[in-house]
Amino acid sequence: MSNKIKTEINLDDGFFVVEQRKWYNSPKSFSIYKNKLYPDLTSATRDLLALEQLNDDKKEVVYFLQVASGRPLELTDEVKSNGKSDEEEIPF
Repeated sequence: MSNKIKTEINLDDGFFVVEQRKWYNSPKSFSIYKNKLYPDLTSATRDLLALEQLNDDKKEVVYFLQVASGRPLELTDEVKSNGKSDEEEIPF
């Protein structure tokens, strides 16, 4: 039995634009942009590119697409870290 990652995308499922914010000395936060489900890849990509251009100078905000497949999202190890900072603390 192999543990292959499913890479097929059903374009009929819809898409979310996810906003990730990382502020100094605080955990990353994730939110769905405008709480909106985009019905097609074209409109989601258009908004994603516009948001990236508008926030090009802001390093603390990142946008990416998430397929809305009708099943619960699986948490990654990064999210499961319980808010621990991924940056090393500087000893003073």
